[in-house]
Amino acid sequence: YICGEETSLLRSLEGLPALVSTRPPFPAQEGLWRCPTAVNNVETIHTLPWIIEHGGEAYTALGSEMSRGTKVLSLNTRVQRPGIYEVELGITLRQVIFDLAGGMADGQTFKAVQVGGPLGGLLPESLLDTPLEFEAMAAVDALLGHGGIVVYSQEDDLVKIGRGLFHFCAVESCGKCFPCRIGAVRGTELFDQMIETGVPDQRLALLGDLCETMKYGSLCAMGGMTPAPIESIVEHFPEELERYRRPAAE
Repeated sequence: YICGEETSLLRSLEGLPALVSTRPPFPAQEGLWRCPTAVNNVETIHTLPWIIEHGGEAYTALGSEMSRGTKVLSLNTRVQRPGIYEVELGITLRQVIFDLAGGMADGQTFKAVQVGGPLGGLLPESLLDTPLEFEAMAAVDALLGHGGIVVYSQEDDLVKIGRGLFHFCAVESCGKCFPCRIGAVRGTELFDQMIETGVPDQRLALLGDLCETMKYGSLCAMGGMTPAPIESIVEHFPEELERYRRPAAE
């Protein structure tokens, strides 16, 4: 996963450990084998044939005023019609989930949606009318990212989901900077403790401090954005944490 970060990808192509590099120099200045290198997402390349055929103006006519063009989305099996969709930017999450994807799968009730992959924030039903635009998603502390949309139902325990997201970062971290390398492991341990022994206020405070350290101290976006889904669970789904609270005597 870390090789989605451009500098670690280039190091991997050179046969070196996939460690993130400090910038500057940026890859466009000095990249693969110290040559200027353009690093583009495959989704960017995928749009080029259409733009070449129809022209740039036709492409920018798609989408919304704030976010032009299209976005490729993937939806998980909590919806009736999971799969890959290409949509114009500006469509709302509600339209994607309940119109394009047919709503929740049989027997499932909507609880939350995570957009943009494992580093994206989780949003409640009250924010489903947020348009899929870069600025609009940022305004609700969410991420458009690579367009991965994971819908969670009432069957899903978001505290355990949070634990899994921290663990994902711990496994995938390149290990170069300690806020990510140590922070993700410590975050996983904190969630294990909350699941096993409860969620006292001091443990939540420690979790908040850990998230701040990772956000502002990590070398790349992987460590810096790992706290985003955790903070969104705390903000939008406090009842999930409340289920794990224990009386002080225990």
